[in-house]
Amino acid sequence: MLHAALADVRTDPQGPLRAQEAWATGDLAAIEALSQEARFEISPTFHDRLIVLRNQRFAQAAETYLQGADDVLFVVGAAHLVGETGVIALLRAEGYTISGP
Repeated sequence: MLHAALADVRTDPQGPLRAQEAWATGDLAAIEALSQEARFEISPTFHDRLIVLRNQRFAQAAETYLQGADDVLFVVGAAHLVGETGVIALLRAEGYTISGP
């Protein structure tokens, strides 16, 4: 994955800046598009394990914490939040109300 990221920077030096801009402006469509590009550049299977399966685990863990009385802060990478398999969509599917995008 590191090798692929370094190769990407050589072929597209502006790529990391686009990712940073998408994150800074909350452009979920751009974040999801970048995540999907990575999925096919690296390996769909690896991406699904790195993102989709982890999203499911993150959402399960979040549900455990959300059932408590304390306020909770979750910190995950932006690619884990977007799309139909993102943590936000998974929590919404379980009936949680999520503020924001």
